[in-house]
Amino acid sequence: MKSTFVLLAISLAARQSAASFLGPPERKLATQTTVDPNFACNQEMMLSYGLQGNVKPANTPHKYCPGVTANCCTIQDADTSMYLWTTDSQQRVERFYEVYLYMLKYLLGYSQEVALLAKDFSTSNNSKCKSAANDFLSMNLNPKLTSVIYGSFADSVVALGSIRKGFYCIICDALTQQSLKDFWSLTNLFYNDRVYFSKEFCQTLVDKTIQSSYFAVTYIKRFADDTATLIGCKTGAQNSLSFDVSFFRKQQVKNCFFFRSKYFFFFCENYCERFDLVKPSDLLDNDVSELKQFFELVRDNKDRAFYNPSNNILSVWSSEERFVTDQLPYVTGIKSFFPAATTHQVDLSKFTTDVVYNGGMNPWISVEASTYPFVVAGATNLAWRVVVILCGLLLVK
Repeated sequence: MKSTFVLLAISLAARQSAASFLGPPERKLATQTTVDPNFACNQEMMLSYGLQGNVKPANTPHKYCPGVTANCCTIQDADTSMYLWTTDSQQRVERFYEVYLYMLKYLLGYSQEVALLAKDFSTSNNSKCKSAANDFLSMNLNPKLTSVIYGSFADSVVALGSIRKGFYCIICDALTQQSLKDFWSLTNLFYNDRVYFSKEFCQTLVDKTIQSSYFAVTYIKRFADDTATLIGCKTGAQNSLSFDVSFFRKQQVKNCFFFRSKYFFFFCENYCERFDLVKPSDLLDNDVSELKQFFELVRDNKDRAFYNPSNNILSVWSSEERFVTDQLPYVTGIKSFFPAATTHQVDLSKFTTDVVYNGGMNPWISVEASTYPFVVAGATNLAWRVVVILCGLLLVK
C-alpha cells in the first residue's frame, strides 16, 4: 500500500513541478501595433549597450528572439548580443538568482529545527523568547508548506530570469522602442528618464510574482525575525537582526495580492513600478542583502543552536552553503545586470519605472521563446526535492 502512495506522490509532484516551471496560467499577451513607417531606431540606446543598430527597422528575423518581428538590430548585432550575454551578463544574472534561491532554501530548510527551538521556548519566562516561539509555531510551517513557499520563489525567479535573459531582445525590438519613443517625445525633457511599461506587462508580472512577493513580506519576514530571536535565546547571544520590509512595500504587495481581481490597476500599478529593467529591483531582488545577514547567522550558529544541524529538509549538500559563502561578496556588489557604456548617454539603470494604462511597452512579447541560455541551479532541481520530501513523509507514516 505504501508503494502505491509513493508512486502517486511522485506522479503528483512531477505534474505540479512541471506546472510550476511552466509558470502560472498566463494572460493572453496583447497584440502589438505595427511600426510607424517613419519610425527611426534609437541607435544611441543600442550603442550604449554594445550594439550598432539599424537606422530603420528591418523585417529580418532576430536570430535569438522569435518574438521580435520588427528588428532594430543587425545580423551582426544578434551575434554580438549573444557574446555579450554569455561572456558577461549571464554570469551576473545567474549567480545573483542562484545565491538568492540558495539562501532562501537554506533558511526555510531549517524550519523543522527552528520549530523544535520554538517548542522549547513556548513557555519561557523570557517574554521576547516566548513571543517569538509562539509566533513561529503559529505559522504551521510543515514540510509541505515550506516546499510550496520555496517553490513560489523558484517560479518567480524563472519568470524574472526570462526578462533578464531577453534584455537584448527588448532593446532590439522596434515595437518596444516605438512605445518608449512615443512617451519620450511627448514628455520631452521632463519625463524622458523613465521606462514606460504597459498595463498588460504589469498584469503578467503580477501573475508570475505576486505570490512569492506576498510570502516575502509575510512568512519570510516572520520566519527570519523569529529564527534570529530563538537562536539568540538558545545561544545566549544578543542580536537585533530584523528583516527589513518597509510599511509601504508590505501594503503595496498585500493590496495587490488581495484586490488584483477587481481593482487591478489601482492596487497593482505601484507594485509593478518596483521592477527595474536592468538592475536588481525592489520587487524581490533587493532581499538579497536582507537574506545575507540571516544566512550568516544560521550558518555560524547552527551547530550550537539546533538539535540536528544536518536536518535541512530543502538543502541536502554542504556544497550549497559553501557556494553561497563564496559568492556573496560578488553578488552583493552587483549594481546593474547590464552596465551601459560610459561614453553614451542612454543608461537605463538611471531611469525610473512607470506603468501606464494606455500605451507603454510589453517586453513579455519581445522575450517570448528567446534562446539566450539561462540556468539557475536552485530552480532546476526543485522538482526532485519536492518528490523526496513527499516520499519521505509517506514512508514515515
